[in-house]
Amino acid sequence: MAILLMHDFPSSTRSRRLRAAFALLLAPLLAARCANVPPWLERSYARVGPTLLTEHLAADGTRDSGPFPGVGATVGTLLAVERTRSVGLEAEIEAFDLDPSDLDGYGFRYLGGARWHWNIDGRLRPTVGVGGSWTDFRFDDTRIGRDPGGAGGWVDCGLDWMITPWFGIGAKVRGLLRYEESDREHGPRTGVELALQSVWRF
Repeated sequence: MAILLMHDFPSSTRSRRLRAAFALLLAPLLAARCANVPPWLERSYARVGPTLLTEHLAADGTRDSGPFPGVGATVGTLLAVERTRSVGLEAEIEAFDLDPSDLDGYGFRYLGGARWHWNIDGRLRPTVGVGGSWTDFRFDDTRIGRDPGGAGGWVDCGLDWMITPWFGIGAKVRGLLRYEESDREHGPRTGVELALQSVWRF
């Protein structure tokens, strides 16, 4: 994640804003505390895995909706635990490769929000998440300001299968809504992500 944050983005107001926004998302995550975590449940968790994105993208007359392959990494911590339910706060970064489509380039999405977990004392653990995001796509040979990007929100549902108390695998489906802020494209954009993830608790 640190490598992605230090990526050499072109110098622009939008790039500086998105990095500042992600830093603000991480601050409450690092400061969060949960006093009532049971001894058998680890407070923090991480998720890493491949992602497939379907979303309408356009720049300089070129348009494509994917699917675009990517990878995502998430860190989270629990805020409250009640019986077999818990709620946590998490931050996530995703990177996408646009080269397999008609749009040559790459993209990053920064996300933060809350996640609810059920059946936390069992192997199968349903989850639901909701939060905000900032998206920044970069196309080859496109002027700065014409690339897709902007603020948005997301909601997802998933299922984790814990193989051990500390490691598991999971899948989730996410719906996305963002406002396109490029110079030549404005308005709401929707998207869908499918992710497969390995889950670590620590």
